[in-house]
Amino acid sequence: MTKLLGCLLNGKGKMMAVNSEDVYGTPAIIDNSVLNEFAALGAVKLLKLVFAPVYMAENMIRDEVRFPNAEAAFDELAPIHIALDTEHGLRCWSEIMTKRKVLSRYDAEVIALAIERSLVCCTSDRAMMKTCDIYQVRRIGTLGVLACAYQHGHVNEGTFRSLVDKLFSLPNARYSESTKQGFKSSFPEIFGE
Repeated sequence: MTKLLGCLLNGKGKMMAVNSEDVYGTPAIIDNSVLNEFAALGAVKLLKLVFAPVYMAENMIRDEVRFPNAEAAFDELAPIHIALDTEHGLRCWSEIMTKRKVLSRYDAEVIALAIERSLVCCTSDRAMMKTCDIYQVRRIGTLGVLACAYQHGHVNEGTFRSLVDKLFSLPNARYSESTKQGFKSSFPEIFGE
C-alpha cells in the first residue's frame, strides 16, 4: 500500500502523492525543524538511513541549530554543509524572500538550495512546506521520514509506534488532531484505527 509521505505539484498546480520510493535514498536538505524533532525522538540516524546524502545549509547550521542536544544531534547526522553558489540559486532565494515574507532568510535559503541542487526539502514547518508547494519542490516532513523508515525496514512496528506517539506528545509538537488521526489511520495494522 502506498502511504502519503509528502507532496508535489503536478503540471496543473494540483497536489499529488509522493511515496517512499520517490524519496528513499535520494539527496535531501534537512531543515532545523526536522533535526530538532528527530533529536527529541533520539532517532537522528533515521535521516541518514532514509536519505543519501544529507545536506544542511551552512548559514542555518551556524545561526539556527540551537536546541537541547543540538551539538550531539548535529554530530550524529554529520550533514554535508552547503551554501548558495550559483546565480540561479541566489535569484531563487531573492524571489522567495520577496514573495514569501513569512519565511526567515534561513528558511528561504534551504528552499533555494533544494531548487538549485534538485534536493528533497525535509521540513515540518508549514510556511516552508507551502513555499515548497508553490515552487514545486519535493518535500517531506518528520512523519513522512518516519513512515519511510518503517516501510523500508529501518524500524519495526513497535519502534515506529513508539516514535510516532512520542512525536505527537512532544511539548512543542505542531500536529493538529486531524493530522494525527489521518496519519495513524494510514497504518491501521499498527495503530488499530
